[in-house]
Formats: sequence, structure tokens, C-alpha cells
Amino acid sequence: MMRLLGALETILKFSIGALIAIIVGLTAYGVPMRYLFLRPQAWAMEISRFGFPWLVMLGAALITRQKAHINITFLLDRLPQPIRFLWQLVIHLTMLAFCGILVEQGLNIYPTVAGAKSPTLNWSMGWLYLPVPVSGALMGLFIVEQMIRLCVERRWRAKA
Repeated sequence: MMRLLGALETILKFSIGALIAIIVGLTAYGVPMRYLFLRPQAWAMEISRFGFPWLVMLGAALITRQKAHINITFLLDRLPQPIRFLWQLVIHLTMLAFCGILVEQGLNIYPTVAGAKSPTLNWSMGWLYLPVPVSGALMGLFIVEQMIRLCVERRWRAKA
């Protein structure tokens, strides 16, 4: 299972890197075309607009896997080990509940917006909203992984 999650993390890193390159490249192309040559390229800005939500939400999932989000541990570090474990479990369960809301609400809104089309490329507007449930599911998966690691680590410390 860890190999599968590691492979998923690698795919996320590659996807995020590709999205950054595409967005930066298209913006670097689109801005001079609009302001220097007075020939705006609407398709370039539209592709960037479609890529940005994916970049942000996949980035949030990657940060969740790497445990790189903001984490203030000043009080946590001073708690006794059993209470620290329970507090971390509560935090993870709260995060998991939030991921569930992202998935549920993202899937609820998707059918409503999927029928609308973008003005330039005629793409489904659902692609702008699909990153919400996808990243919610990925973050939820990574949080469950962290909860399992937390429990295994606690059990390992209890045996030592």
C-alpha cells in the first residue's frame, strides 16, 4: 500500500510541475500578445484559468501527504504522550471530515456546472469544479494513511 501511495505522490508531483509549466508558459505568451501586440489570445488565458484550480487543489493534496501544511506544535509538544496521541487523532478526524465535505459538495455541484461550456474552447465548466472532490478524496486517503501511521507508532512505542 505504501508503494501505491508513493507512486500516487510521484504522479502528483509530476502533474503539479506540468501544470506550473503550462500556466507560466501560457501566461508568458498571453500577456505580451495582449499588451505589446494588441492581439489577445483568449485560448491561452482560458487554459491557464482551467489549470489553476487543479494546481491549487492537487498541491493541497501533495502538501497533506508530505505533512508540509502549517502546524503549530507549541502546546502539542508539552502534552503528555497519551493526550498528545488523542489530540492528534481528533485533528486527523476533523481534517477527514472536512475532506468528506469537499468530496460531497464537489460532487453535488459538478452536475450543475458540467453542462455549461467555456466561451473560447467550448470545454465543460465541470473541469473547473472537478478538482474539489478529487483533491478531497486524495487528501482523505493521505489523512487515513497518517492516522494508521500514528496508531502503529503509538503501538510500537507501547511495546518498547
